[in-house]
Amino acid sequence: TFNALPSLPAPTINKLTTPDKSQIKLDFSIQPHIQYRLEIAVNSAGPFQQLATLYDTTTFTVANLNAEVNYYCFRLSAYDVCNGFNTYSNTICSPRFNLNIQSGINQLTWTTVNTGIQSTEVERDDATHTVIPGAPNSFNDIDIECKTNYCYRVINRYAGGVRSESLQF
Repeated sequence: TFNALPSLPAPTINKLTTPDKSQIKLDFSIQPHIQYRLEIAVNSAGPFQQLATLYDTTTFTVANLNAEVNYYCFRLSAYDVCNGFNTYSNTICSPRFNLNIQSGINQLTWTTVNTGIQSTEVERDDATHTVIPGAPNSFNDIDIECKTNYCYRVINRYAGGVRSESLQF
């Protein structure tokens, strides 16, 4: 059975994860039997560039990146070939995360596009350490013990449960 749609529904990118410095994994919600285009912008510079064409998949891993040096923004488009019109998803960006260890303080800083971020969670040792409202770009952890190793991650939270997770340090 074929069901013609009056317009293509917008896809949604639900989650961006940075498993290591060279990869970003995207999870998204799409409709079946529609071709999508995945687009990327590096450090929010210039227009989005088409990265991949996707069909009937809900996850995609982008390789050959450098998440320690750059942050990456992504969006999906459903392209209507009949009228040449794109229906775009939300835009989601990875945080470029940096950790600076000093005497009595661990300074966390990150850079990303702040548009749409409702809150930022700082994870320490795989558990929520603090949640900061809005779209901050730094956090000073003073609740530390000298000569103790900690592992941090920054999670930007958007509306609708959408989240973007940084590289873990």
